[in-house]
Amino acid sequence: MSGDNVNDGILPTKPFDPTREALSQQAFNFNRDDAAPSSAADRYLDVAGRGIAALPGATLDSAVNALTHPLQTAETLGTSAAMGAALKFVLPKGGAAGAIASGVIGGYFLYKGSEDVREALSKAGDAKTMGDIDDAGKQLGHAGGDFITNSAVAIGGYRLGAGVADRVGMHENFDRIAQFKAEMWQNIDNKLGSIKLPGMTSTIGGATEAEVAQGKMQFGARSVGLTSNYRMDGERAHLVNSVRQAPKGAKLVGDVDANETFDVTLLAKTKGNPFLMDRALQRVERGGRTLTDAEIETKFGTDDKAAIAVQRFAEEHGLQIVDETKASGRFILRGNAEQMKTAFQADSLQQFEQNGVTFRARSGTVSVPRSMAEHVTGVLGLDNRPQFKTNYVKLSDLPPDLPGATGEGLVSADGTTVKPKSSGARPLDVEEAMKAYGADPKITGEGMTTGFVSLGGTMPKGWNEFLESKGIDSKLFETRNVGKEAPTPDPKGANGENALDGMIHKFSLPKARTVMVSAPNDDTGMPNAVDRITFPKKGETQITHASISWGSAEPDWTNQALAAMEDAGKRAALKGVTITVAAGDNGAGDHWSGKKQVVDQPSGLKYYTGVGGTLLRLKADGTYGDEKVWSGNGATGGGISMKTPVPDYQAGVKLPTNMNNPDKTGKGVPDIAANGDPRSGWNTFTDEGMEAIGGTSASAPAEVMAAAIISSATGKPTGFWNPQLYRLGKSNPEVFNDVTIGNNTDEGVPGYKAGPGWDATTGWGSVRIDKMIDVLNKQNNQHFAIREARQVPHMIYNNYTHTPVWAIPYNNAPFATSNDKSENK
Repeated sequence: MSGDNVNDGILPTKPFDPTREALSQQAFNFNRDDAAPSSAADRYLDVAGRGIAALPGATLDSAVNALTHPLQTAETLGTSAAMGAALKFVLPKGGAAGAIASGVIGGYFLYKGSEDVREALSKAGDAKTMGDIDDAGKQLGHAGGDFITNSAVAIGGYRLGAGVADRVGMHENFDRIAQFKAEMWQNIDNKLGSIKLPGMTSTIGGATEAEVAQGKMQFGARSVGLTSNYRMDGERAHLVNSVRQAPKGAKLVGDVDANETFDVTLLAKTKGNPFLMDRALQRVERGGRTLTDAEIETKFGTDDKAAIAVQRFAEEHGLQIVDETKASGRFILRGNAEQMKTAFQADSLQQFEQNGVTFRARSGTVSVPRSMAEHVTGVLGLDNRPQFKTNYVKLSDLPPDLPGATGEGLVSADGTTVKPKSSGARPLDVEEAMKAYGADPKITGEGMTTGFVSLGGTMPKGWNEFLESKGIDSKLFETRNVGKEAPTPDPKGANGENALDGMIHKFSLPKARTVMVSAPNDDTGMPNAVDRITFPKKGETQITHASISWGSAEPDWTNQALAAMEDAGKRAALKGVTITVAAGDNGAGDHWSGKKQVVDQPSGLKYYTGVGGTLLRLKADGTYGDEKVWSGNGATGGGISMKTPVPDYQAGVKLPTNMNNPDKTGKGVPDIAANGDPRSGWNTFTDEGMEAIGGTSASAPAEVMAAAIISSATGKPTGFWNPQLYRLGKSNPEVFNDVTIGNNTDEGVPGYKAGPGWDATTGWGSVRIDKMIDVLNKQNNQHFAIREARQVPHMIYNNYTHTPVWAIPYNNAPFATSNDKSENK
């Protein structure tokens, strides 16, 4: 390759590659002594073209050099890891200030890392001859190859270092440091947010001026946190999140009897703060130990000053504190209507009648004295209108000519007909369905306690005798009442719900203790029931796995009730209690009066496992056949929450566009699914005898019992289950029966379609109990070093400092082909 004519677009440092050389000769033909183009733009374009042509070979050379120079590679990895760790401890997780800081840091490293690229382009500007152009092009190609290789190595090291620092920094000993960092960056964000840009209607951070003024600047989706939110009016503090409207369509009966005595739930300020609680929850989510009642009370229980303030408030208004949970800040106050109206300025409280039910209802907000503002976060129960609906459907309620009752004519999302693998759907005994999902009947639950929430009714008449007739000890079934009044029978309504829950719990694990946690069907019932599940009274066994088959459309919740439910879920997660929730029974619209796609709450909250419904068919031998989405005259709920932000465990999951509002992102519902179609319903003992019942009311207890069986078999609590479910969904999808056929269109509201992997009708699908047990046992039995090594890809994949991808500590060309570049200079 000597002489005046040079046709080597790349100067090889490895054995001669005739293919690369030939391509280069075809691309560039020139004489080194010829004058370079007079136009600077032409010179830059020529050099850029030569650099691009040289880039693939130069990148390969640089990658080979990286492998053959392990010390240099280790140096780059180590430097990058150290920088990643340092930045993790310094930079915030988000916000305008963090974005600016990471941008500046990233810009610096980008500038330093591109030194050779800039040098090559500088030579292009000064080039006098085509030889100078060629040399600059070669250098640009090698510089680009080194940049790509170094960037790949540095990104890996950077993210690994950040990931390690994240794990170390999550230790409780670093909580205060982390809080200081978060507060510092939040203050900077607030200052940035107060800067009004010319011609813009909002501030830099996107917060409103009012939010900036109150120091409440937020970034991204917002959760309905259980925090004080007041509007001051003279000597009263109005709870903004307590706003309610008068019941639509209800008949006004008159004023509430002044002497009527009832209970309200007052939620007091608790210790710690949301930031510290979130860190504690993250430790639990990552496999750390759960907390005891005493630890939760010490760290996040009732604030001491708040407790004194509530006691004084109750005494001043003649109210009696009849119950208190110190671990959650929950007080139950009892008094008559006149005392309640005075204490909470609830002048709008009146008596209404609707659908044969008489109830109290109010409009507007609840208020407390100004002196109580910093001590109270919510007041529930003044209004006791029915809040929740059951999610069960009897097969006998369906039209007898409903298509698909035999499982024929199933159509997939692409329009093709799917041939059934079995003779068709039929009602199933609990043991049949659980066996199809992989449950081992030898696991009986002895020593365990599971439970379900009841918001009305009792167990059907003859329930205990029925259990005894099936060889099950009826003493292992009990009711814990958290309301003022004892539950009363409701044979045509809630009794059926209780029977369905009781059947699935009791016959899945016949030797476990099963608890029906009974609470009133108002806005106090569900959060108070979860509170009792999490924090049992003295002498009561701890419920480790619980299901909730009741719910209500997201828009029908007050923000304070939803916040109370969210807080109860957090404390259950801290305690390690697994709670599954029905995703709703009326399709994507959830029977909401607004006739739009909404999720059923609390299945859309972060710390609950939402469960959708399927049609389950068995093979002739009784083993698992297949499943499709429950749809047709009733359908599973599912969709995108408008209030709960996308949780961390759904990162990487492709969520569908929110059909209610495409601009709103939120938690995708459900997380998993199980048999719920009444055509493959669960045979249930009711007041009317044995009946087939379906609905997501069945799906929720089915999956919490799957979790209980898995916990028993592995010896490890499932606890807050969602992080594990999503991890396995990505790494071991074989632990789920993926449901890919159907949609949840119902009642004229278009729904979401099923598909491979996670979807907004059945989540990951139904749990294959035996497969999940096998996978978890293998992982649990792995050597410590192997378990830790398994975390490396996850730590590299996730950019824990949330900086731009190019914001990496780039070492300037440690793998550069120095001999080549010296010849080209």
